[in-house]
Amino acid sequence: MGRKYDHEFKEKVAIEAIKVNNISATAKKHGVNSNSLRKWVKSQKQGRQADLNYSSLRENEMKKNIPMETSIVNKDTQELLSQVNQLKLIVAEKEITIRKLKEELFNIQRNMLVHYRK
Repeated sequence: MGRKYDHEFKEKVAIEAIKVNNISATAKKHGVNSNSLRKWVKSQKQGRQADLNYSSLRENEMKKNIPMETSIVNKDTQELLSQVNQLKLIVAEKEITIRKLKEELFNIQRNMLVHYRK
């Protein structure tokens, strides 16, 4: 059975591999399997994408200074657009929370399995 690494270590090594753009060298430096590191990098990029989506939505919401003439877009439509943007932010926040909860659940299940095997 392969070695088990904690989440912080995986995250640190994956970020380093992304920064230096060399999975093999990073894996060798830290003594981990390069295929494992590829999975960690993929997972890190997916997690960062959710974070980036949230940041991007938040930034766009704050930067909106698009003048809307009331003759073209009435107040009700403006309110609905604002609500849609708020809901997008909520969904992005929930996606981040779900990702973190899945990671925690995985860690708990792994710990239970290790404990059960003893």
